Amino acid sequence: MSYIEIDSKKIIENLNIVQNLCEKQSVLLTVVTKFFLSDARIISLLCENGVTGIADSNMENFKNLAGDVHRRCKKSVIKTRLSDV
Repeated sequence: MSYIEIDSKKIIENLNIVQNLCEKQSVLLTVVTKFFLSDARIISLLCENGVTGIADSNMENFKNLAGDVHRRCKKSVIKTRLSDV
């Protein structure tokens, strides 16, 4: 069976780089989480490291988030196809 191994240290390292770039330009960061189906473990990692906004194209993906993540992160639904709107 195939699986994806996640290196949380690399995620945090890359997140810090992007957060610094956004801060320098006064841009608010919202992380699009649909690639990993808003996996609760990754979102918790992001929120523990300063992310306050997440976006996904499927509201069902938000269903499994822990209660503290629901309170800490602003959730946005994004649609990419005209037929979805």
